[in-house]
Amino acid sequence: MTMLEAVKEAAYRDPESAYRAAGYQGDLTPDGPRRVKGLCPIHQERTPSFKVHVDGELRGCWSCYGACDCTGDIINFYMLFERISDTRKAVMELADRLGVNGDARPAQVRPVAKAKATVPPPIAEEIADRLHRALMDSPERLRLLTEKKGLPRDIVERARLGWDEATKRYM
Repeated sequence: MTMLEAVKEAAYRDPESAYRAAGYQGDLTPDGPRRVKGLCPIHQERTPSFKVHVDGELRGCWSCYGACDCTGDIINFYMLFERISDTRKAVMELADRLGVNGDARPAQVRPVAKAKATVPPPIAEEIADRLHRALMDSPERLRLLTEKKGLPRDIVERARLGWDEATKRYM
């Protein structure tokens, strides 16, 4: 198990204790069956908006619905709280605070399998031509650009301006 996995596992096993070890010093009171709440240590507030998920899908994660409007896992919390920008340093410090052991090796990155495209994506030139034709085939839209907006027709043609029916915008 990597150090990163060990830290996340500790936060999953006992979220409230893990966040206290990470530096949270305020009171945490129950906020329903799946979370505890308290004052956010990242910004100043009077009404508790900081929540630690102690059960369910988000167990071990935190959220703040106040001024900072942040969410994440314990590592993200620790980095924000301690103002650390190096993830490796944060994981090592947090592992020490939590008393967890793990390999010092980095977590393995699993490659994501790419879905095979059944239809090749259209080329940019084809798209530009299609949008330009759509504009040129619509006298009403072309007139809006040339007469009402004051664009000379030769500019519309040289710039290959177009009309996208899906978004209802000139391109």
